[in-house]
Amino acid sequence: MIRCYAVDDEVKAIKLIQALIAEIHSVECTLVGSANSVEAAVKELHELDVDVVFLDIKLGAENGFDLLDHFKNPPFQVVFTTAFNQYAIKAFEYNAIHYILKPIDEEKLAKAIQKVANNSLQNQQKKLLQTLESIKASELQRIAIPSLSRTEILELDDVEHLTGDGSYTNIMVLSKGKITSSRSMAYFEKILPKDRFYRTHKRHIINVNHILEIEKGRSPTIFLRSGTALPVSAANKEGLLKMLETRVHF
Repeated sequence: MIRCYAVDDEVKAIKLIQALIAEIHSVECTLVGSANSVEAAVKELHELDVDVVFLDIKLGAENGFDLLDHFKNPPFQVVFTTAFNQYAIKAFEYNAIHYILKPIDEEKLAKAIQKVANNSLQNQQKKLLQTLESIKASELQRIAIPSLSRTEILELDDVEHLTGDGSYTNIMVLSKGKITSSRSMAYFEKILPKDRFYRTHKRHIINVNHILEIEKGRSPTIFLRSGTALPVSAANKEGLLKMLETRVHF
């Protein structure tokens, strides 16, 4: 069910959208609310569960863009419904999924709602894949490391950090020291769980569970459990700190 909301300063325009939605059978949809001002719409949109907002651009002294400015990351999709085609570029800069020029008819509205439905399904599938990948990563406890002479099975918690050496990778294992793998850093960055391992530098990936200290600066230095000190590039500093904020209270 696609939950729709209409914002227009003309009551007859809202009634038309409501009537047209009732005639659409290709996608299950319903109008859950409407407003004729930015203030009223913002209040209701914070309270309602809405999939798409049909938004007029001219709203008295205000406009539809003023409404969207109240939402940093709108939890709904936006379809502009307007008699003015000169706002199309700006509308898509606001991530509108569709732009309908008035007069609105059933075909135009149905096409817009179908795009909303398709986009919603893609987002749901994307979120599901992200959840499955997260579960898979969190369940991974051991890893096979192809070294120069054999393949070794290591506990992930035993891996402290990895350092690139050309097409090879040196892996610091706390229980046995350095192992040289025939695989590249790019390979390990792809397979290691991202809830524990972070690429701090073009040459280094670290297990954040083994960080003991961070020396502040534009390009910080981290000190690990083994006593190793490794640099953090300026480009990767913010990402590391954000990751640590979710795991450690500073």
